[in-house]
Amino acid sequence: MSLEEQSHMDITTRAPEEAGQTIVLLALMIIGMLAFVGLAADTGFLFARSSQFSSAVDAAALAGVVELHEGGTINVISATNRAGEFLNANGWPIDQAISVDATDGETELGIPEFYYTVTYPVETFFMRLLGFDEVPITHASTAAYYALTNMPVATHFDNSMVRLANQFIYGPNSCTDEGDPVSSPYGGVGVPNPDYPVTNGIYEYRIRVPADFITDTGQSNLTVQLFDPDTVNMNLNDTVLVTHSNGDPDELLSCSSAGVGDSCIIDTGEPETSNPVWLVRVDETWTARAADPNAACPDPAYGVSLGNSTFTRYELFYRDANGTRVDVGAFASDGDNSDNTDMLWVTPGVDIAAESGNFNVDLSPIPLDDENNYNVYLHVSTTNGTSKNAWDIWAGPTGLASTTRMPAGVNDRNVAVMTTAGLGRTYGVEVYAQGYLPTNIYRTGLVTLNVAAVEAVQGGGTIYASVFDFEANDPFNYGFDTLAPGDYQQNRAAVCPENSADCNNKWVRPQHVMGIPTNSDSIAFYGGFLTVTFDNSTDAGIPPYDEHVWSVRVTAGRPFLTR
Repeated sequence: MSLEEQSHMDITTRAPEEAGQTIVLLALMIIGMLAFVGLAADTGFLFARSSQFSSAVDAAALAGVVELHEGGTINVISATNRAGEFLNANGWPIDQAISVDATDGETELGIPEFYYTVTYPVETFFMRLLGFDEVPITHASTAAYYALTNMPVATHFDNSMVRLANQFIYGPNSCTDEGDPVSSPYGGVGVPNPDYPVTNGIYEYRIRVPADFITDTGQSNLTVQLFDPDTVNMNLNDTVLVTHSNGDPDELLSCSSAGVGDSCIIDTGEPETSNPVWLVRVDETWTARAADPNAACPDPAYGVSLGNSTFTRYELFYRDANGTRVDVGAFASDGDNSDNTDMLWVTPGVDIAAESGNFNVDLSPIPLDDENNYNVYLHVSTTNGTSKNAWDIWAGPTGLASTTRMPAGVNDRNVAVMTTAGLGRTYGVEVYAQGYLPTNIYRTGLVTLNVAAVEAVQGGGTIYASVFDFEANDPFNYGFDTLAPGDYQQNRAAVCPENSADCNNKWVRPQHVMGIPTNSDSIAFYGGFLTVTFDNSTDAGIPPYDEHVWSVRVTAGRPFLTR
């Protein structure tokens, strides 16, 4: 018998037994394959349903947070009901949920948030064979509903005059207990500043230019000017010759000061409608911070020999149609250029050297926004030092900004604007701080500030206002410049955390919560500026004059997810 025939006989002889074993093995393999396929199918199904569920919970949180502010108060029940309606509408019946947890909280800025967590059962198919009829899935979503409200700077209400207050910023090596919650990473000795990660140490300003600015002025250029962008006091005299804008004779007047490195403001005796202050020095030169960041905060002593100049950087830019930042110019102030900027209005890149570009802006490549405005932005930050830099901003037609029409000296300009009709007119250009409005006040007694621009479409919403480092538990009286006090007036106390006597190094908490009037309230509200009146006599005449930072948010626009 040949070898081939022997091999064929062996195969034929064993075939029936091996065939049976193969069937069993194939059956087991099929079951295993089905199990793997089923597990993969269920896993894919669960993944898809989980993604759908996450989107549904996010949408529910966004819907609920709008109701959280109902009536100007926090209403978690109303927000929860609204969120449940959205889950139902998206195919996730709320009555089938395993659990629902809804609470309110606060953002880093103290703005109310809506926390919404839902656990829901998802049916399985093949996993039932393993005893898993359902698998619970959980998704948590957090939403907030507010806008970074436009907060107007005082110079634009006064046509570039500095007579009530101006902007200020401290060096990054200072501490927040001097009144600046933005620029320093340090909240105290060894204590981080919780606002610093939110702002990255930057104050942002929005320059809003109406579309008809070009036709009204006959030019497409906008000039942005900075007042005293340095932090060095060049004029160290306390007695100066004051020129009155009301026609009174010039006279020598003095200010009360603590030293050559502090601010020096003279009360001219003129009414608020004229030129009530004469600015001699506006900055404050502080002692340097210790090299160790955990050591003591700067000593609040003044004097050019004591402190270090704070370097301040100003970056001007706009965003193109794609939202990409386009730089226009940058200017860095330090002690080297203070003799050309101290107590002066300057245009970087034109009458003072700029780091790059210049502060004359060509509006033609800037896209118009939904409200038919051009938008230019200014970022202000400090890169070194501990001292306080008091400064300000104005923007308007290039021809008007010429020093032959508006003097560069701050006091000369104040007088010129008061005595020359139309001088300082911006042709509708407005400058707004975004989120934080630093306020360095030069007036004593009762002071009224415009702290937020509120549009008519925001009627029925809610305002959240707070102030950082206010020096006393004095009351605040809120109103609108377009409404009579009898139509709208909100009185709030400056309640300070931990029942302290003042809010030094603290935000007023809880925030002042106020409803925005609507026509349905029988009040004809067509928009306006939110005003606040308070007594600024606490530090009257004692440098430094009171400085604090306002933050105002309005429930408006679109709700957004924060976590």
